[in-house]
Amino acid sequence: MKKLLWLSGISILLFAGSQLLAGGYAKALQTDPKARKALLAKGKTLYVKHQCQSCHGEKGVLQGDLRAAFTKYNDEELKQYIKNPRSYSNTTMPVYGELIPETDYPALLEYVKFLGESAFKK
Repeated sequence: MKKLLWLSGISILLFAGSQLLAGGYAKALQTDPKARKALLAKGKTLYVKHQCQSCHGEKGVLQGDLRAAFTKYNDEELKQYIKNPRSYSNTTMPVYGELIPETDYPALLEYVKFLGESAFKK
C-alpha cells in the first residue's frame, strides 16, 4: 500500500513537472488539484528559504503587501519584479537577479499569487 501511494505521488510530481517544463503549468494546476498542492508546498519552502516572510509575512500582508501580486502582475511580470524590483518601483526589496533558479520560479510565483489571493479575499 505504501509503495502504491509513493508511486502515485511520484506520478503526480512527474506529471506536474512535465507540464511545468512544457510551460503549461497553469493548465495542469486547473485540472489536477494534487499538482497545485505539490507546487504550493514547494513554493512555500522557497518563500521561507529566500526569507520572503521577513518583509511580506507568513500571510503576505506585512510591509510588502502581496495583494498586488495577485491582481496587478502576470507571471512573467512578477518574475521580473522579483529579479529586479527597483526597475518597477522605489522599493527596499532586495534584487534577487539570478539567485533564484529559473526552475524554482513556477512554484514560488504560484505561492506568492496564492498568498496574495488569500489576503485579497479577507
